[in-house]
Amino acid sequence: MKNVWLLLRVQLSALLGLNKILHLKDKKERRSKLTAKIALFFCMLLLIPALGLYAYVMGEGMNAMGQIALFPAVMLAAGCMMTLISSVSLANGTLFAFRDYDLIMSLPVRNWEIALSRILLGYIWSAGLDLLIMIPCGAVYAWFVRPQWAFYPIFVLTMLAAPVLPMMIGALAGTILARLTANMRGSKYLQMLGSMALALGIMAVSWSMDSLMDSGLFGGFGVMLSNLMNRIYPLTGMYVSAVRDLNWLSTLVFILISAAALAVMTWFCGRFLRQINTALTTSRARGKFSMKKLRASSALAALYKKELRRYVSSPIWLMNTAFGLVLALVGVGVLAFKGRAMIDIALIALEISGLDFGMVVFALGYIGAFIVNTSCTTACSISMEGKHLWLIQSLPVSGFDVLLSKMLVSLTLTIPTSLVIGVGAGLTLRMSGMEMTAVTAMALSYSVMSAALGLIVNLKSHSFDWTTEAAVVKQSAAVGITMLINMLLVIGPAIPTFMFSEYAASFYWGAVALMAVISAALIALFYVKGDKMIHSL
Repeated sequence: MKNVWLLLRVQLSALLGLNKILHLKDKKERRSKLTAKIALFFCMLLLIPALGLYAYVMGEGMNAMGQIALFPAVMLAAGCMMTLISSVSLANGTLFAFRDYDLIMSLPVRNWEIALSRILLGYIWSAGLDLLIMIPCGAVYAWFVRPQWAFYPIFVLTMLAAPVLPMMIGALAGTILARLTANMRGSKYLQMLGSMALALGIMAVSWSMDSLMDSGLFGGFGVMLSNLMNRIYPLTGMYVSAVRDLNWLSTLVFILISAAALAVMTWFCGRFLRQINTALTTSRARGKFSMKKLRASSALAALYKKELRRYVSSPIWLMNTAFGLVLALVGVGVLAFKGRAMIDIALIALEISGLDFGMVVFALGYIGAFIVNTSCTTACSISMEGKHLWLIQSLPVSGFDVLLSKMLVSLTLTIPTSLVIGVGAGLTLRMSGMEMTAVTAMALSYSVMSAALGLIVNLKSHSFDWTTEAAVVKQSAAVGITMLINMLLVIGPAIPTFMFSEYAASFYWGAVALMAVISAALIALFYVKGDKMIHSL
């Protein structure tokens, strides 16, 4: 196990950039990179209170309906679903086909040791996501139930074991998908589409609205929710027995199943490490080269096409930023087909809460803003240049054109989605022209702001010595900081909008105007100092 620990430590140091920080001679650069890592850590910590507030609202509702005993099943299912979806991308780049494969395989270590170190690396990431959900949910459950002391060690042990099996299933599905499409034309696009289809299929099977509609809004809620959680994760019953009933035998069996899954995954990856890596990294030449007519375009158009090709060539980048937009489009489609039933439920909720329809319009606007904010592609677009940064620095184009082309890629995704959200929701809910404009304007203003903000953050906090794209797309300081700022910029104006309903319109349109001002200021900064920003990287 000594070799496993050494490999894991080296991989974590490279992933987090700690080795470079410790050995940098330039104190200013070292301080800057250390500050960025600390900021990323606090960004992740600040997510816990936000998720805790959401968990508290859900727990309070379940407690009012007398169903708080099912809350552990909900938090396990939520954590495992996120782990399962995020683990699909682990196969290509983390477990296999990693950039330093030749270097790692040249070391005097066994294949299973390499495999276990890569699996543990993926587990640390998956467990981190899982803890962000499970810790606040566990605290909320303990607040309402006030369990015995045995709950706390059982909860910690099961929480650490819970991500293993979903991670294994997700990574296996990603491996199979990558292998099936490895020798096909456009294999990266097929992998991305397959990953999205798999994630959407899991969510569609798990969160079917039919059971909710058939049982009524509240009738049979406990039975429906229990069946739903077991459908999402078959070990839910065992987990509930351990956490809710404080059953140590269920706890032990749950942990042993997770340990067995880890052992099987280690054996499989170690046994077929070379074969799978070869299958995923080799390609066949297809067709014959033929000279075609050359096409000329402006500098900005050429840069935009280059950035778009780079974006769509990275499945993990595409999946991590476009999946939320796809979910939004699916949601609008579901709303269009099942709009009448959902409108009836919304009207009942509005009547109970005493809110008017205008607050629903504002809520939809903020939801649209949150969706486009979390789908920003520019937060890692500078870092994704990697060792090819010198190419854009040597091009005879302005720095503003380089930065604007990166923004346009993000806007290519978020602007059409914003229009679909505003127009689709407006037509389905029979909004007036002004209400539809309000929803669309909010989403559009945040889409431009988030694209510019992600770019400026990545210019200040970048990394070009990464070995896997996941380190830049999912785990970089720039992405974490951008996500935190974007969330605060949505939550900040949303709170007074709903707290002071008589001034709701003022706060809402004030947020739209503020985002427009921020966008204009950042774009003007890029125009004035774009050349300096690019050449000082």
